[in-house]
Amino acid sequence: MSKPFYVKFEVPNEVVDAVHEALRIASETGYIRKGTNETTKAIERGRAKLVIIAEDVDPPEVVAHLPVLCDERKTTYVFVPDKVRLGTSARIDTRTASACIIDAGDAEALVKEISAQVEKTLIIENICSHFSYFMRGVIKTHLYWIIGRPFYTRTVFHIKGHIRCLT
Repeated sequence: MSKPFYVKFEVPNEVVDAVHEALRIASETGYIRKGTNETTKAIERGRAKLVIIAEDVDPPEVVAHLPVLCDERKTTYVFVPDKVRLGTSARIDTRTASACIIDAGDAEALVKEISAQVEKTLIIENICSHFSYFMRGVIKTHLYWIIGRPFYTRTVFHIKGHIRCLT
């Protein structure tokens, strides 16, 4: 299944799990906002530290403005595949299209780690966007275990038999 038009990058499963854990901890010990309207207000007011957006929202226009707004306000955002699990992580009985962490509470270190991983993922995606579809696959499959996680370490690709490295 293809991703909705507002999803700008793929998030690895380990980061998705960390996001759900951070949201659960922040809902218990910190302060979160749930739902698209509350999330939009928090971003506009500059209070959101991490914005979580579900990928399976229908119609997609409900949350399509959030990545653009986050880019304007320089707020970290991440996509998760399931709005039902997002609602469960936010400790509500229904699904939610988006949520944001205002005060992370005990999850402060986890939120900082997630933000760093998302930034590194964005760098990889920006590099990959300048190449053809085939080259993107080559780039992503040649990421090495240098820093500790394969999805953001070192970008290596082949051009006409030569190995080039972008770090």
